Amino acid sequence: MINILRELSEKSLYNVIRLAKSDVDSVYGLMESNPQYFSFFSEQEPARSGILEDMERLPPAAKPGQKNYVGFFDGRKLVAVMDFIERYPEKNSVYIGLFMLDGAYKRRGTGTAVLNACLEVFGIAGYTKASLAYVSRNEECAGFWKKNGFIPTENIETEEYGAVTKCEKRL
Repeated sequence: MINILRELSEKSLYNVIRLAKSDVDSVYGLMESNPQYFSFFSEQEPARSGILEDMERLPPAAKPGQKNYVGFFDGRKLVAVMDFIERYPEKNSVYIGLFMLDGAYKRRGTGTAVLNACLEVFGIAGYTKASLAYVSRNEECAGFWKKNGFIPTENIETEEYGAVTKCEKRL
């Protein structure tokens, strides 16, 4: 079994660490740089309490050991956050619950580079599929995932987020 965080650090060229409650201010700062993202939710801005909840939140049937809430650091600067669940929803897949880049790093290829490094490492670890869901009306998000080879598989209506697009990519 490979050490996914070590491999991510090597492949992404960032120091990748599992984020803890003590990192909430860094995550909050990164999220504040993405006001457009939060415009699609009832809470129009990030909240530290929501970040702390997200660090622990699991989808149905997932176990705490499957969850990875990680940060990609350039020195002391948090560049990106990814929340991913291993072996979910199937044993051969990884579910990306959140991937957010600091707003200052957008449109420079950084997000795609970090994502590609993650997908490569997931493949090395033996996973054959990555899946995720995004708020359908978030065109920036839809464009990013499409550009990076994720294919929509289903559109669903949720009480919490409204229309959501599920998508996946074979690794």
